[in-house]
Amino acid sequence: MGTGSIRGDATMGGLEIAPDASTSVRAALEQTKGGEDVRFSPNNRRMAIANAHHNSIVIVDVDIATVDHRPQVTLTAGAALSSPRLKYPHGVDFLDDETIVVASRDADVTVFRLPSDASRPAELTPIDPPPGRRFERLNAPGSLAIATGVDGGTEVLVCNNHGNTITRHSLDDESRAVTRSNVLLRRWLSFPDGISLTAEGTWIAVSNHHARVVTLFERSESLHEDADPDCILRGVSYPHGVCFSADGRHVVVADCAGPFVHVFERDGHPWRGVQYPNLSVRVMDDAVFQLHPRCNLGDGGPKGIDIDRHGRVLAVSSEYQQLAFFDLAAIFERSAGRCPDRARQLSYELEVLERERVLEAHVAALKRSMSFRFTAPLRRAKAAWLTARR
Repeated sequence: MGTGSIRGDATMGGLEIAPDASTSVRAALEQTKGGEDVRFSPNNRRMAIANAHHNSIVIVDVDIATVDHRPQVTLTAGAALSSPRLKYPHGVDFLDDETIVVASRDADVTVFRLPSDASRPAELTPIDPPPGRRFERLNAPGSLAIATGVDGGTEVLVCNNHGNTITRHSLDDESRAVTRSNVLLRRWLSFPDGISLTAEGTWIAVSNHHARVVTLFERSESLHEDADPDCILRGVSYPHGVCFSADGRHVVVADCAGPFVHVFERDGHPWRGVQYPNLSVRVMDDAVFQLHPRCNLGDGGPKGIDIDRHGRVLAVSSEYQQLAFFDLAAIFERSAGRCPDRARQLSYELEVLERERVLEAHVAALKRSMSFRFTAPLRRAKAAWLTARR
């Protein structure tokens, strides 16, 4: 959603939280620029940010308190952690307070033990499973989320960007070995770029970068890879990070093609049908957003988002801005009872049609080009060969 087409409903005024941090911690925060996914630890005392461009995971120690009825964020330590296993790390989540799982888009999924001291750079320690017990069925793994399986065990759900699948991986809680890998969702996914589950694990939200929608699925034993979504969230140009609120009534979505996060709210009933944002919140100014040369084409805006375990603070990572924090209760208060903006819905749909028109014109020009005509015999020969092999 480019800044020229749709404005935000809420500015950062009164919503952004300036964290209290020492000079050394602020230097570590510079490493959060370029961050992809961000996650709070189970005890709410740490955060992990995947920095794809620097092949590192930034760990920040955090304390969240309430002062004068507003959340206050204090960052007490921070450092970038590296490993040869990190190759464009995109997704990260905590198995427990000392253990993270990282998805590297140019490699695979790895479990790491965290150092106790997050104040200085260090190398992460991988926890290697026995042979034949690794993550399988991966294809450019991106975002991931930790879930509890129907048997009470631990599962890792992985977005496979190029495979257009969500794979499910069951873990042995002691050895961290993978006991099973299978495809959970496939149909309707188009470059799945973010994933979140409700606190009780009954709903899954998946952001689809290419399809430009967020699909919601009710998680049950009958869920299968060709299942239709129960709800579709529209109105986000290029959805990236996605997160359910603690009570499951809201879904917050990062729009990496605009300086906004969008808030969706269900009306007391389960997530069903098609919905548009109740509120759009600006999380960076135009000067920062426009630093990216492709700011209106799917980059430049917010990337990773997460809500702290007590539901008070929204954390946002992005390409050119340090990790930022926002007052979630104030955001939801502004969203409460609002009806989606019909003008915004129309503007979004017109933008979709315009992008499709431009794409069709580009394809038509390509087909008229000399190189396309020159390679036509090769394409026909390949098609005939594939037909003969069937």
